[in-house]
Amino acid sequence: GFQNLRGLPISIHEKPQRFPKPQRFANFNSRKTSEVSKTSEVCQFRFTKNLRGFQNLRGLQISIHEKPLRFPKPQRFANLSGAETVSEEAKDITLKEVVPEEPGCQIYAVQDGGLNNSQFFTINRDSLEVKAIGSVHQGYDIEALDAHPETDKLYAGAGDDTENPGHLYTVNSQGVLTKIGDTGFDEIEALTFHPNGQLWGWAKGDGLITITLPPEEIEAQLVFPSDVPIEGLTWNNDGTLLYAAEDTNLWKSDGETIEKACDLPGHTEALEMLPDNLLLIGIHGNNNIIYLKIMDLATGGFVQGVGIPTQYNDIEGIAFPEKACAAN
Repeated sequence: GFQNLRGLPISIHEKPQRFPKPQRFANFNSRKTSEVSKTSEVCQFRFTKNLRGFQNLRGLQISIHEKPLRFPKPQRFANLSGAETVSEEAKDITLKEVVPEEPGCQIYAVQDGGLNNSQFFTINRDSLEVKAIGSVHQGYDIEALDAHPETDKLYAGAGDDTENPGHLYTVNSQGVLTKIGDTGFDEIEALTFHPNGQLWGWAKGDGLITITLPPEEIEAQLVFPSDVPIEGLTWNNDGTLLYAAEDTNLWKSDGETIEKACDLPGHTEALEMLPDNLLLIGIHGNNNIIYLKIMDLATGGFVQGVGIPTQYNDIEGIAFPEKACAAN
């Protein structure tokens, strides 16, 4: 019933409102519109996010008007484009988008279900809400995940329990996988981007590798041979230290020496460094993503923090999209 919702005023009410003349309302749940000519109805809108100033928007009434309306007493209005929430008499705020993007900073991760079934999910860094994205990828055996530091594009690496062992994929925000190509190694256990955009990985039974991404032809090169069973990798924010998880051991390397940084609280299969020097770790058999706070960057001293509860207990990779999260 609306050709273009951009620019239409919107009002959000904790209680249904009655209007003096006919209005058109849109029900976003059923994607149907109706025109009412009697005492106006207000349709139900199922919110997928909360707005500043509202504790919980689920179930609140929403109405969309072709012209701004004036109300007899103060109302709370929210600008879904991200502007501030105000409480004034008859202040009209215009939308840029009627259905906003997912709120806040989303951390991406991948769960290994059974032998080789992979489920991507997100964690809202502000609310800690955990949400599955897309369907389960049967037989893909995704063992590694990271986000490009400049583009936020997600890259995933496959293990060997799949028809495409050692292959590299991109992952979109809906959890859809797109195959890039074969790395030439049998099993990719970990991926991490250096701050300069170079992709590094760990190939099981082979060691540390670098991977060249398209538009050039995909190519992986072995830079440090090793059969140590590393399952998680991440660079620090300066790109001066590479951290590696092997069972309950956290190792660090400056490119010349390798030393143990600390003991980990369980068999660790995923690592990710956040901009504020929080190290996220995924532990096999543990439903929490644990974080370790780096207290002393010079010595690499750590202190364990609280966990982020999830319904997943075999997290193989964690990715933090820096650009998107910096904007939030």
